[in-house]
Amino acid sequence: RLGRLTEQIGDQKAALAVHLKALEVRRGLAADGSAGDRLDLVRTLLDVGQARKTTGDPSGALAAMDEARAEAAGLA
Repeated sequence: RLGRLTEQIGDQKAALAVHLKALEVRRGLAADGSAGDRLDLVRTLLDVGQARKTTGDPSGALAAMDEARAEAAGLA
């Protein structure tokens, strides 16, 4: 949520940093395999992908989106 708020105030680089920190936390929480935590990881990866795209990192955006897709497929 903080990353999205940071995006809204216009500081895209700071928003990316917040999303990356959230991703660290989400990876740790998802490690136990809980479906809810894994879904949160997918959402955070999508946020990271969007933030990377916005800050001019298309390859990083694609990598995050690909990882989100793979993680989501594992939830199905």
